[in-house]
Amino acid sequence: MRTARRACLVLAGLLAAGGPVGAQERIQPANPVYVDDSPGATDTFARVRDHLATHNLDEAARILQVLLDEQADRVVPSAGDSDLFQGVRQHVHALLLSTPALLERYRLLIGPRAEQALNDGQAELVERRYLLSPSGLEAALRVAQRQIEGASFEAARLTLLQLANHPDRSGKAAGDAADLLALVARYLDRPDVWQNAQAWARAAHGGATPPIDEHAEPWPTIAARRGLSALDPAPTSNLTGMLGKPLATVPIGLTEPAPGRDEPEPPRQEHLPPFARELAFLPTVAGDTIYLNDGRAISAWDVFTLSRRWRVVPAGADEPEPVGPDDLPGRQFRKRWAQSLEDPNTVTIWGRIAVAATGFAFDGQRAGDARLHAVDAESGRLLWSVLPVGLDPTLAQSSFRGPPLVCEGVVIVAARSSVPDRRLMSLYLLGIDVHTGRLLWQRLVGSAGWLPFRPEARVGDAAVVDEGIVYRSDILGVVGAYEAHTGRPLWVRRLPPKQMYGGDDSAKAWQLNTPVLDGPSLVILSPDRQRVLRLDRATGALIGRGRAADEFGTPTPNYLVRVGGTLAAVSANRIGLVPIEALDTGTIRLAPPAPVPDQGINGRVAAVGDRLLVPTVSGLLSINAAEPSSEPERIPLDNPGNVLAFQNQLLVVDDAWVHAYLQWELTEQILNERMGADPSDPAPAVTFAELAY
Repeated sequence: MRTARRACLVLAGLLAAGGPVGAQERIQPANPVYVDDSPGATDTFARVRDHLATHNLDEAARILQVLLDEQADRVVPSAGDSDLFQGVRQHVHALLLSTPALLERYRLLIGPRAEQALNDGQAELVERRYLLSPSGLEAALRVAQRQIEGASFEAARLTLLQLANHPDRSGKAAGDAADLLALVARYLDRPDVWQNAQAWARAAHGGATPPIDEHAEPWPTIAARRGLSALDPAPTSNLTGMLGKPLATVPIGLTEPAPGRDEPEPPRQEHLPPFARELAFLPTVAGDTIYLNDGRAISAWDVFTLSRRWRVVPAGADEPEPVGPDDLPGRQFRKRWAQSLEDPNTVTIWGRIAVAATGFAFDGQRAGDARLHAVDAESGRLLWSVLPVGLDPTLAQSSFRGPPLVCEGVVIVAARSSVPDRRLMSLYLLGIDVHTGRLLWQRLVGSAGWLPFRPEARVGDAAVVDEGIVYRSDILGVVGAYEAHTGRPLWVRRLPPKQMYGGDDSAKAWQLNTPVLDGPSLVILSPDRQRVLRLDRATGALIGRGRAADEFGTPTPNYLVRVGGTLAAVSANRIGLVPIEALDTGTIRLAPPAPVPDQGINGRVAAVGDRLLVPTVSGLLSINAAEPSSEPERIPLDNPGNVLAFQNQLLVVDDAWVHAYLQWELTEQILNERMGADPSDPAPAVTFAELAY
């Protein structure tokens, strides 16, 4: 009912604004954005104030508990900022803790119910609904203990920190909580966690306890295994002397694509290399293995030899193998609808599990095999596959969007829902069990009106997860922070765009925009791509004034990348750089000194140590972020594409091939070893001669 009502409001707003496109261009109002707020909760808080004024504490306590039972995970407006919303649950707790008489009556009324539920073994329910009761504290301790046993240490930390102002955190309970937090600190091993653990230990023992021994517990190697993707900042890698010819090249599929058919290309494509036009595949490396998702299959190769280790085509993905560039994954969509893909295809590695959404995102939907899959990263064995509708029937018109994240056993992935007849587009965040594919939680991030049948690609946004919190901005005009383990909203901020989905027919999937973390703050490119803003990670409050996007150059930036202490705003042919700590006032410098010629930047710009690797149609530019005015180092490559630098080598992925580039010294060593291992095989000697001469 809420969605239908809001769709009517959106349509009425469009009509009031003049209906036709020409009228919208003259007026350009902000497109309304709707979050999962609870008008009933707002009304309840007003009624609570009335009950407090008349000393009707019983009724005030009762209706607050109704909110915790029924609407805890929705949001309400914050005081003083109509575009900032906070979770209903945290708002109820703050109100109770700030009103001692109400808190006392609440605990008397709710205590027996919470105690009975805890005795029935429902610790999670008691922690969720009755946290501020005596049984709520015990339930939180039990939940945190289970989370620790399941290696969900960030989740346990967040569960325990809820008890910071709990009225029953004293005596034995305080000691138990302090002990659990100290155990969490040993596994997370961060200064802020140790500081809290020391403070809780002193409070539990009246300041008489000696300091906690701050020794870190080692993690098993496989538990700590994470992938490095082209979206992640990479450690410093020495690329000096990189050969322009790859040591190894293998097809992404099982067949080698033949030369393309003689068909005309759109003007923006005709001067691009034949296999570097979509560049929708972003590789991931974990250990000595490369992982790739080509939309149909998920594959793994040896990082040095590019020998295929496994390839899995999930059941039901029966599209034929491509035979030429025009048949390559994603290109058929551009040729058929003159539209580019809107999301890159990625693989996320978490321990022994690889997660990927296959298919191809375009025009608000996902074509091909639109499922999310989990496979064994060592063997390629398929663990589970699921569509959004398979998780919840209400997601029947939704498709997965953005690279999936994994945090402590929870896959966090966005699902975009578009309802053309209502002219409504929505974004959900989903939490899925990485081992089983079971839905753990679902949150509506926001909804907005939209105009169907627009030809422009809407390359969207991605999420980032840190310290157990997921941050997600979106082109709908919203940004929010959610607990990864529970999906509880910390805050949601509306940032209504000034124009309705100002797409771009030259947009590329690799221009995906991701929030940038900077200590206690978050830096984002606004949904309408008009401003660069800084937000408080804990509260969602705006910090400073930010910068207009056009200050970073023209054309304006498509996405942000952090390289060391510098923020890089990447446009179609240039990059604007500013010290991230001085976002509001720092001098913005442009790199390279002149715009990238020809087709401009063609591939995802990657941060490698203190340098930026900028793909072009002829190879790479390596830019020193600290001295952007200096001439960039040029690295010519026979086969350009999306790049991933690691261990002093380059991995390049284009529309059809995977290429491994190495420095001459390492290449010479590897080829000599191959020639010595099998003198009868002429291939290493031929490759050696080609590279040497």
